[in-house]
Amino acid sequence: MVGLTAAAVLAKQGYGVTVIDARPNAPVWQREQYDQRVVALTRASQQLLQQLGVWDGIALRRLSPYTAMQVWDGQGSGAIRFEAAAIAEPDLGHIVELSAIEAALQAVLQQQQVSIRRGRKLSRAEPGGDAIRLTLDDGQTLLAKLLIAADGAQSGLREQAGIALHEHDYDHHALVAQIHCEQPHQQTAWQRFTEHGPLALLPLADAHQCSIVWSQPPAQTEAALALSDEAFSAALTHAFEGRLGALTVQSKRLSFPLKMRHAERYLGERLLLLGDAAHTMHPLAGQGLNLSLADVVALQTVLATAKQRQLDPGLRAVLRPFERARRADNTLMLAVVGGFRTLFARTEMPAVMARNLGMSLLDEHVHAKAWLTRRALGLR
Repeated sequence: MVGLTAAAVLAKQGYGVTVIDARPNAPVWQREQYDQRVVALTRASQQLLQQLGVWDGIALRRLSPYTAMQVWDGQGSGAIRFEAAAIAEPDLGHIVELSAIEAALQAVLQQQQVSIRRGRKLSRAEPGGDAIRLTLDDGQTLLAKLLIAADGAQSGLREQAGIALHEHDYDHHALVAQIHCEQPHQQTAWQRFTEHGPLALLPLADAHQCSIVWSQPPAQTEAALALSDEAFSAALTHAFEGRLGALTVQSKRLSFPLKMRHAERYLGERLLLLGDAAHTMHPLAGQGLNLSLADVVALQTVLATAKQRQLDPGLRAVLRPFERARRADNTLMLAVVGGFRTLFARTEMPAVMARNLGMSLLDEHVHAKAWLTRRALGLR
């Protein structure tokens, strides 16, 4: 999605763009059922997608706005609630299916006549002079001023460029599934910090449907995957303290390991790392894709300047402002999320009491909550 969004941005700016996609086919959005994977999009991400004409395509499929966020500590009494009405906003964001975003992006790229090479892999990337020569696995060659690596957390292009990666295993696996709630979700995103990790319920368009992201150590996740649907639903309801009545799983359960990754640098010779190829983080703040789309906005700015001044868009000097800005912002966000992860993982009583007191005090501080809410929306 991040690579396709960047392609749409650059095509709109007048650059010639080719997308190389190893997948033979794009995921298909289905009206009859929700995706296994959904994301929370902030207002800043929404504005980018609106500029590109992508947001309307997502809305034609399915959007799930949420107007409140309720967070509480399962090991104490600390709780905090954020509401869109408190900052005069219509919502705090939208829960969107990955396939809906990609389908809307594909439609825009088709209108822009962007070339997409499907079922193709990059065999070699050879920078030299004023271009980089790309050889595909079918023998075709391409010349480009800039190669954008949006090939995910296991980025082969990052490895080929010899860019070092800082990694930290959160010792958590995220379990995702679609569930039915006995009581309506009230357009609220819910998150309880359990003794093993955060459990999030993300509200979908149906008032009784949610997507869950349950982050726990690998042993607990494996045990949850091994349960029958009935036993898992009972365990889930208990872990959520029954706040929305009985919770019933309605899909397969999937899991994936969680790691913090951060590339030592975002630039190589005529190469730029984008999205998960540059950074990944714990999903407890729901900011992963939004950080990546903020990367795209920063890239949009520097390449618009290059276009205006007729500069070579692949030059490191042109791209350095992108790297400085995004690496600083992403480093801060990774540190904050890592800090929250560590804080809520602690079970000794002084730490529990301190974080519960902090949550309660913050919940009473109207101006601080409003500032945090605007930051989370990307409004600053």
